[in-house]
Amino acid sequence: MSIDIGDVFTRLTVIAKADDRVSPNGHVRKYWLCKCSCDRNKTVEVRTDVLKSGKVRSCGCLRDETASLMRKGKP
Repeated sequence: MSIDIGDVFTRLTVIAKADDRVSPNGHVRKYWLCKCSCDRNKTVEVRTDVLKSGKVRSCGCLRDETASLMRKGKP
């Protein structure tokens, strides 16, 4: 599965290719600039494998919303 500009992963829409980075073990990691669809309108850089796996689904807003619901006792 390749990633293209315009692809959507939960709340994140890929808007550009970010600079590649080299990890401490020497592997080149590809990153993407993504815009979140929440009210915050934030952009985040996400590594390709993390984006594809679904480990990152938003700019952090989804985590905050879930925590808020949990505090209110709503699953």
